Amino acid sequence: MLNKYKNIEHITHPGTRKQHDNFMNQARAWTKNYHDLGVARLERSAPNKDWTPKTRFELVVKVLAGNSISSASKMAHVNAF
Repeated sequence: MLNKYKNIEHITHPGTRKQHDNFMNQARAWTKNYHDLGVARLERSAPNKDWTPKTRFELVVKVLAGNSISSASKMAHVNAF
C-alpha cells in the first residue's frame, strides 16, 4: 500500500467519504513513519514497555540536547502525546 501511495496510484477502499478520509490520513502517517525510520517504525511494539530509569534519562537528554519531543519519541517508538 505504501508503494501505491508514493506512486500516486488509486487505492481501493470500502466505505463512506469519512472512512476514506480516515484511511488516507492513516496511509499518510504510515508513509511518513516509513520514511523517517524505515520498516522498524511500522512494526508493532509491546503495549506496556518497562522503562528503566536509564532509558528514561536518555530520552530526556535527547530532548534537552535540542531534539524535539516528537522526534525523540519516534526514535523510541512511542507516541509523543
